Amino acid sequence: MSAHRRALLRALLLVLLASALAWRLTDTSAVIATAAFGPAIIYATLVALLDRRDRARTTLSFAAFLCGAVLATSLAGALNDRLPAWIGRVVPSADAHLLAPMLGAPVVEEAAKSVVLLVLLLLWREQTADARDGIVRGALVGLGFAAMENVLYLSLAALQGGPAGLARGIYLRGVLYGLNHAAFTATTGAALGAAQRNLARLARAMVVGVGFGLAVAQHVLWNAVASEAIINVLCSPLIAGGPCRSVPSPSSLYVTAPILVAVFIGPGVVTLLAITALPRSRP
Repeated sequence: MSAHRRALLRALLLVLLASALAWRLTDTSAVIATAAFGPAIIYATLVALLDRRDRARTTLSFAAFLCGAVLATSLAGALNDRLPAWIGRVVPSADAHLLAPMLGAPVVEEAAKSVVLLVLLLLWREQTADARDGIVRGALVGLGFAAMENVLYLSLAALQGGPAGLARGIYLRGVLYGLNHAAFTATTGAALGAAQRNLARLARAMVVGVGFGLAVAQHVLWNAVASEAIINVLCSPLIAGGPCRSVPSPSSLYVTAPILVAVFIGPGVVTLLAITALPRSRP
């Protein structure tokens, strides 16, 4: 593909993504939209600082965030809706509804975000040459995904808990959990970036496969263990998925929950930051 045609496709993609995002947020209040996207944009700005160079990379950063918010969430949402039925073909229906969010959703969502990363790689190939580039791109896709996902969760938090519920939702989902999708997808991004080195085709496939597997493993661990533990600490629901029995205590909100997030997300984030700190060796 010629450079001119690639530039036109990039511009068209940005326009379409921005328009699609505006359309999807049409029925969302300004308060909820700001609450969902504000923390993610702050995190995205910090991530972009890992790769501050020229305007072309700034454009790519916007594209990655918008792709995560629009393309990845649309693809994952369509597939997630079908997961219980698909899983229900091999296990009882009750088990299918339990396994879908814990095991199925991580695979679907990481696959959707990986497709987005591949699209970005095709259109901005010269801007993705090593693991650090891939980490930045993957983190931005994950942050966009989390922001759009939080529109729904924060709307429910406001509906069920009023202003206090919304404030807790912003703290938990926007701030405390704000880097979970970024860490998952940055793991795949690191593998895709590393695969751009002068490797044999089989070696590239193995690197990408391992990266994607690690991203899914982190996501499964978060959905199946970490999030359940945090819900039990904060809510103590009588039944799984039921309403909270009481307002979370300050110690559970500001001590226990952050510790659990650090235990489950911290190692991945620290590892990715360590990779970005390595000296760059361009191909």
